[in-house]
Amino acid sequence: MTKGGKRPNAGRPKGTPNHATKEVRQQFEHLLSNNIEKLQSLFDRVAAENPTKAIELILKMSEFVLPKPKAEIKETTYTKPQPMFGNSSLVD
Repeated sequence: MTKGGKRPNAGRPKGTPNHATKEVRQQFEHLLSNNIEKLQSLFDRVAAENPTKAIELILKMSEFVLPKPKAEIKETTYTKPQPMFGNSSLVD
């Protein structure tokens, strides 16, 4: 048997959260769903006093609900710009 390296089918599949993470997320969802009225009243108070802070809170909370966009890397090639008027030169 060789030492080190990857073993086929070892570990959990890619993208599968561990059990602790899954449980914490479920408990957090439960906390939010049971306190939605309290959260709304707290948010309303923040919005009345500081609308900018309320918007920041919405954006921060949206990170937990909406998936984050992944960066796309586009491969481009550089082409040298061609003269607009043929081979004419402005400076003689």
